[in-house]
Amino acid sequence: MFSLMRIQLKDETDIVNCRQRARQIAVLLQLDSLQQTQMATAVSEIARNALKYAGSGIVHFTLQNELPLALIVTVEDKGPGIADVEGALASVDGKGLKGSFRIMDISEIVSTPGVGTRVKIGKFLHFKGALSTVETTEIIDRLLRMRPSDAMGEIRQQNSELLVSLEELKKQKEVSLGYQRLLEELNKELADTNRGVIALNTELEDQAKTVREASEIKARFMSHVTHEFRTPVNSILSMSRILLTHADDLNADQTKQVGFIRKAAEGLSEMVNDLLDAAKADAGKLQASLGPVSLSEVFDTLRALFRPLMPADRNIQLIFDDNENIPIFISDEMKISQIIRNFISNSLKFTEDGQIIVSAFLLANGHLQITVSDSGIGIAKEHQAMIFEEFMQVQGAHQKRSKGTGLGLPLARKLARFLEGEVSVDSIIGSGSVFKLEIPFHRLEESPALSLNRTAKILIIDDDESAHYSILEMLKAIDCQTASAYSGKDGLNLLKTFDADLIVLDVNMPDMDGLEVLRILKSDGDLKRVPVLLNSSMRYSMDDFSLSGPRPSGILNKDHINAQASLELIVQMLAQHERGQQ
Repeated sequence: MFSLMRIQLKDETDIVNCRQRARQIAVLLQLDSLQQTQMATAVSEIARNALKYAGSGIVHFTLQNELPLALIVTVEDKGPGIADVEGALASVDGKGLKGSFRIMDISEIVSTPGVGTRVKIGKFLHFKGALSTVETTEIIDRLLRMRPSDAMGEIRQQNSELLVSLEELKKQKEVSLGYQRLLEELNKELADTNRGVIALNTELEDQAKTVREASEIKARFMSHVTHEFRTPVNSILSMSRILLTHADDLNADQTKQVGFIRKAAEGLSEMVNDLLDAAKADAGKLQASLGPVSLSEVFDTLRALFRPLMPADRNIQLIFDDNENIPIFISDEMKISQIIRNFISNSLKFTEDGQIIVSAFLLANGHLQITVSDSGIGIAKEHQAMIFEEFMQVQGAHQKRSKGTGLGLPLARKLARFLEGEVSVDSIIGSGSVFKLEIPFHRLEESPALSLNRTAKILIIDDDESAHYSILEMLKAIDCQTASAYSGKDGLNLLKTFDADLIVLDVNMPDMDGLEVLRILKSDGDLKRVPVLLNSSMRYSMDDFSLSGPRPSGILNKDHINAQASLELIVQMLAQHERGQQ
């Protein structure tokens, strides 16, 4: 800190002197004109307070010559002091002092009753670094050579500063009024726009409501009609099958006619099933049945399904590529199978001879791609988007032989999107088509050699004896001890003596269903950490269970059980349970 000047306060003349010196020092330290006026005004106000309440004082001007550089002014007196500083600043007499603090960068006050008051104010300087001793000495010399003007000169200076301030205020007021007018105009435009937006939103909401209602009516109608169709169609299929099994009682024309009836009924049955699935998708009622999926088993099932459906009048080979390199993954097996089945059915309709090849690949983006390639008639570029729209078909000579509902491929797209995937086609007229399904690939955690660190205890709760047999046969592949219960109550009682590591739980049981058993298990402090694997013929998914309520650890589907994948899921759950106990 360098001392620049000290001034004794004795009378009003000294206040004028302090004001002049404050401005002069501010000029020498390169403060701008506004800062010069602020410093001069604040110093004179604080000096006047000291003279008024203490009768005398000392004003000390110093240079804080270390970062941050600042001009510091300290006014000290030995007056009566201030008992309540905050209260004094808030009073009418303290408004000048409080206003001075507001325009300073540094401000503090220390006051002790009966001892005196010390007020410190300051302004930061714009120099990039500390001033040298030579520079500081030069400032002090120049300050000493400056002579203070008389009181009248200071009044003229104050008047000049006041006029400048008033001019600045006038300009600011004009700018403010301009901004105010602009804001008023903008607010008016915004108000008009808001009214328009509100009216548009109201109209859009009304239209959206109408569309939703129409969609709901369509979905209900389609669902009702297709359900009503299903019974008579199934009756026609049954009757035609019975008639054809007694073909010896029919002549050639009658056999041919019944064959036509059955073929028409099969087409109608396919359309009914597709309509039902499409209506579910449109109504958002599709449910995921997630579980382990073995693509090899899916391909084997489809191979067996299509073997009797291959057209005898055409030379077509249906080939399923080996996909042993595709690990078991988690997805909805039924929906994947349905999409591939629609692809194959479409290819069969429009392939005269050659091959239909079903393949699967793991992509670099972490997705699984399943393709169905055919050597059929192909699809023109301009028609490739249309075939995924409902009831839209490419017209041509092939339609005379291969008629369809126009629902298979649109349904495949809806199912794929439900699985967070997409379908697409690449095709050239005369060279065949390649239909693609791409879905996220969620790998099932591998359990090497299906090995466990210890003998696991597994409790099976199911009222179906055949279900117990199937599960027990599957569990022979791992080292485990099992116990069986044929009702929910028996299972809960057995858990009092059987310390289970995993519970395989049926849902549909008499007296107490599996969901009630699950609720009791998850509310029990000792049992809530035991993993529960639901094993049901009902189509459950994890989305059916609230995050805040009782949830199973996994779900199996009795109707589409995959022994290897199910066993790997059980081993994975046991391993996680074992890690949780360590």
